[in-house]
Amino acid sequence: MKQLKNPPKAYEEAYGVLKVYYDNYLKMTKMVINPTGSLNTFSDDFNNIDTETVNSFEKMKLYLD
Repeated sequence: MKQLKNPPKAYEEAYGVLKVYYDNYLKMTKMVINPTGSLNTFSDDFNNIDTETVNSFEKMKLYLD
């Protein structure tokens, strides 16, 4: 991601979608590596982040070919 900081104009939209996916991916990995809260709150938070990550991945797939 560090090497993709300044995408060409034609790829700015795809970069934005990729960045959202990457941010969600990082949230999920941090949550799993360092869990907090009760089992119920962790489960709720995990389900929310999982949904966000899957949705952003599906949007990102539109730019892959």
